[in-house]
Amino acid sequence: MTPSGHTTGNSADADIWYAESPTGASGTWTRANLTNYSGAGYRAGLEVSSLYDSQGKLHLIWNASKTDGVEFGSRRCRIFHWSQHYPAMFYTVYNADWDPLNGDCFGNSSTMNVAKVSLAECNDRLFTVFTSFNDPATGHTDDCCTSAGSTGANGEI
Repeated sequence: MTPSGHTTGNSADADIWYAESPTGASGTWTRANLTNYSGAGYRAGLEVSSLYDSQGKLHLIWNASKTDGVEFGSRRCRIFHWSQHYPAMFYTVYNADWDPLNGDCFGNSSTMNVAKVSLAECNDRLFTVFTSFNDPATGHTDDCCTSAGSTGANGEI
């Protein structure tokens, strides 16, 4: 239990795990906790995308919310990338640490400043697509849908 009453290991205190098997048969799977988060920093959100590239190496990309180690669920976040090419490294793909209240509105309750991450490869290059809400870096800070009688945000892709 965290000091604020969150249960340790709940969905707000998440890690990125992956499992691999040479055959897919029962008993041949090897699991790994990629992030093993603790303390202040970032925690994985609800989304992760995976890809085996043309060289057969696994890539994972995910959004992770900023935390002080006590309070979880911040909309401030980053998109991270990990690869079997350099397994000791995590790369920040996109920094979304802005204050979400600076915009007119923001995404749903389980959505951070960036969401819906996906990963693809073309011509030996990796590409990611994601949705960003009220992003001051792009100048898109008007993502609120008021015409439909709703205050939810429509993010930019």
